Amino acid sequence: MPATSEINQVGKREDLSDQLVVADAKNTPVSSMMPKGKKPAKTIYDWVHARIPDPDTNSVPDGKPVDNVEDLSGDRGLLHGRVHKLRRVVGVSEMAEDVSTPAGIQSEFANSKANALLAVKRAIEAVFCGDQDSSLVGTTHTCRGLGAWINDTAQADLPVPTLYLTPTASIYSGALTDLTEDDIRGIMQSIYEQTGEMLDLDGPVGTDLKSFISKMTIHDESVTTNKAVVRTFWAQLKDSTLYGSVDIVKGDFGTVRLLPTLWNHYNNTTKKADTKRGYFLRMNGIKMRANKLPGFKPLPDDDSGPRGVVTAIISQQLDSPLVHGAIKAS
Repeated sequence: MPATSEINQVGKREDLSDQLVVADAKNTPVSSMMPKGKKPAKTIYDWVHARIPDPDTNSVPDGKPVDNVEDLSGDRGLLHGRVHKLRRVVGVSEMAEDVSTPAGIQSEFANSKANALLAVKRAIEAVFCGDQDSSLVGTTHTCRGLGAWINDTAQADLPVPTLYLTPTASIYSGALTDLTEDDIRGIMQSIYEQTGEMLDLDGPVGTDLKSFISKMTIHDESVTTNKAVVRTFWAQLKDSTLYGSVDIVKGDFGTVRLLPTLWNHYNNTTKKADTKRGYFLRMNGIKMRANKLPGFKPLPDDDSGPRGVVTAIISQQLDSPLVHGAIKAS
């Protein structure tokens, strides 16, 4: 009679580690840095944009009386934003919560609630960094994303006045492989020409774009074969560490801090972001207008198990589309 073998044993205990591993730590740089603005009082809210009149260098003849009055109000125009409601509904069965004991968690419902809050927070980031225009379809309001705000043509819904559209020179729209340092400098120069200020900008950029900009330190963009070149950088080297990244771009017209992100131009169907998209943002010129920040509310108990809902009502206000730029590479 054969001896008992492990493969045929009955009643073997399950060896399940009391640990739940989640390899997902995606951050939300734009909404985290964004100042909080006034709570919207209605589903469409407005703000006023103005500009300083251009100088007039003509000399006034001596003794000439005032014979005309100018409109120096500053070409004021209204800009508009819409709110955007997000929701995730949480529910687990009574036995899943009270009888079963999953590995690595103490409460199935508490774990689901925490996941829902994080999912809504990430959805806010995806909405703000998206390409969708604002809209009203039926009773569904949609907030305009950065990709539609930073645009040199008028939007279909609540369009930005022509005078305040982002200049074409502030937007790169070619192939990523054709992007050069001059293109980045051109965006910075265009923003400077609108503001007259050397700005410190924040640049949430997709992973492919971030990597491509870093490679500008080792490739000569003027050589068709893309040969490696030697460049001199002021850097402190420690422990024989090889540094091959560009995190700050500083030029004649300002500075951009590059921040990798996974939410630019997010596609809600494929659940993927555009890794070649980047924004150059003046963060103190953007506001999160929140009617309701992400919060949990329990739903009535119908004896099937605990349930609840996480909702947020938010919107994004760009005080002036003139002072931002974008890389919309293909």
